[in-house]
Amino acid sequence: MSTPVRLTSFRLLYSVRSVTPSASCSGQESPPRIHRGVLPDRRSERTLHVEVAPRKCAFVYHYWNDPVLGFGHTRLQTWVPLSVTVCINDRHWLERQLVAESIKYAKDGNCFPFIADSGRAQELPDQQQKTSWSDLLDPLLRRNCPIIDEVFDHGPLSYYWSADETEWATDIMSRSTAELEGIHPSLLRHGLVAAQSPAVMRFFGKRAGEDKACGRAPKEIVSDHRTRYEGVRLKHWLNNNSIKVHSKAGNLLRLETTINNPRDFKVYRQPNDVPSQPLSWQKMRKGVSDLHRRAEVSQACNDRYAGHLASPAVTGTLQDLAGDICKPVIKNARRHRALNPWSTGDYKSLQFIAR
Repeated sequence: MSTPVRLTSFRLLYSVRSVTPSASCSGQESPPRIHRGVLPDRRSERTLHVEVAPRKCAFVYHYWNDPVLGFGHTRLQTWVPLSVTVCINDRHWLERQLVAESIKYAKDGNCFPFIADSGRAQELPDQQQKTSWSDLLDPLLRRNCPIIDEVFDHGPLSYYWSADETEWATDIMSRSTAELEGIHPSLLRHGLVAAQSPAVMRFFGKRAGEDKACGRAPKEIVSDHRTRYEGVRLKHWLNNNSIKVHSKAGNLLRLETTINNPRDFKVYRQPNDVPSQPLSWQKMRKGVSDLHRRAEVSQACNDRYAGHLASPAVTGTLQDLAGDICKPVIKNARRHRALNPWSTGDYKSLQFIAR
């Protein structure tokens, strides 16, 4: 089995040897895959039959540094139907946009700890959503595989582009690393303890009551807390989609929604794209025509999750927070009793006020 070229190796080559912005490199791997093949029939050499069996199937990887998109790669399947996977990172795309507009920045991997004009930097990714994906990806494929249109005699291939997996990240920038490290543990602790199943459903825009789901309940909801070499990460899964929070580059808190199952969400369109049909809420598709809605849904998930993490806003001890309300107060020569948060009556009153 041959070893594919890794993108990190190409990026290191780019930084050390000053490769031109349009540079590229290729590699190949042959992992075992279930593949249909046409083989002679063992009982009769004059007949053929279709056999499904695991075989080594070659994939060609092409890593490139596009002048518009930045670093990325394509993965070409070398047998019919010649499926193509294109991996694009919008942070590398944003870097090209910042350079074009002469905006100063500091970049660490796929995040920006510093951007001189953060307002303008937010407008640039918004422009990416207006991209005509077919006009962008079709020429990119032809540049990576110029002979793709010569495979069949009937003419050039026409690809239907879809988003198999999307990751939508929101970076919250702190003034310093020490400031983020001061609140990060409490945010993760609250996110893990308070993120019960109904709360996780609400992150993804699902209806849920205080203690149960409204409508059809999901088969499984998973929350996972892990410590990795990059830092601590908290992640929640629902119906093959996920949302997570982790620190990046010292002073960044990243919230990230990953959608693998877009049909768990809705988009407002005609049924089956029939113009004569009225608009209605339909299940979201993987096709790029629904990417604008997927971006809206992902941002809404990040916003709800950010609100959940920010809800405690606790930095002191329990005595610092509850000490004043647990003392009697004298006002206008009258003594008012202290509140007791542990009594049933006072607890219900505080719960009502906190709504």
